[in-house]
Amino acid sequence: MDKRMKSTGLRGGLLALVVLLTFSVSGCQIFRAIFGNTPPAEAEMTTMEEPTEEVMTEMEVTVEPLMVSDDVHVVSSGESLWKIAGMTSIYNDPFRWPLIFARNKSIEDADLIFPGQELSIQRDLSRDMIDAAVMHARNRGAWSIGEIEASDTEYRSSNM
Repeated sequence: MDKRMKSTGLRGGLLALVVLLTFSVSGCQIFRAIFGNTPPAEAEMTTMEEPTEEVMTEMEVTVEPLMVSDDVHVVSSGESLWKIAGMTSIYNDPFRWPLIFARNKSIEDADLIFPGQELSIQRDLSRDMIDAAVMHARNRGAWSIGEIEASDTEYRSSNM
């Protein structure tokens, strides 16, 4: 390597180091001169104090229990409880259709719903409620319009 390249490279590195050191030492002063306030690093350090008792009392918040209300689904032509329960916006699981049936007393026959009918979709479900619904859906008899399944009536009365 050429001696000039070595000395130029060394000089360039030293120059960069001097500039960096100069800026870091006087950087805060330059920042204040330009912006007239505390640099962000110093501002963070000054706000990291422990809150006083007075401040902490002001920060206390009363949390009300969250009341989850039911949603409403309006039945469209061609829908069934099975299809509605399977929708991602409802339960994303068609086997949960008994939850809709049990919640909506206006449905006499789980096999027969009508376009325009408004169904209440319960959101605050326990794991036991979901398991009971899925168990009923898996063990229920065949779908038959006009014939009210005794097991549906029994499920609804035990899950109200």
